[in-house]
Amino acid sequence: MKTCVWASAVLSLGLACGPKSEAPPEAGRKTVEAPAPQATEPSPKELLTDDKLRRFALYQAEINKVAHLAVDAAAQAHQRAGGDQKGFEKELSKDERIRKIADAEAAGLSRSGLSRSEASAIGKLITPYLTNRMMGTEDMKKKARTDFEAQHGKAALEAADRHEAELTGLQREMLAAVMKGGRK
Repeated sequence: MKTCVWASAVLSLGLACGPKSEAPPEAGRKTVEAPAPQATEPSPKELLTDDKLRRFALYQAEINKVAHLAVDAAAQAHQRAGGDQKGFEKELSKDERIRKIADAEAAGLSRSGLSRSEASAIGKLITPYLTNRMMGTEDMKKKARTDFEAQHGKAALEAADRHEAELTGLQREMLAAVMKGGRK
């Protein structure tokens, strides 16, 4: 169960350390003159809908294609950094595989129509629930449903139920890629 959450965290970190597009210089000057308004994070109620979970599945399918690259890159960066977090991030950002991971993320975001923050937030909300439903005992599965409904409401639980088979299938696919590593 922890492997699923760990794999998601590694993918998130790999995407976060990936190359970023640079804003043109004039955009930077405008930001100094007029700061951008603070974006409000969507609520779980807005994210755990049929539409958003369907879109998240499209996004996750693209990310799964590079899961093994993210895990391999993270493992090698961790080894080279000797456990130092800043060193890890630096080593990971230098890895050529990060470009492929970033490209897959961009494709997933484009295909799904989700923003990076939406995809990340949905992943954080749904992954623990799906993991317990996928790998837990019958009691854990029932408790996961009860807790999820208590935390996010009946509509979110019903949406999660409708997408559970597809999303758990994608998690299994990701886990298989992670466990295989770069070996194909």
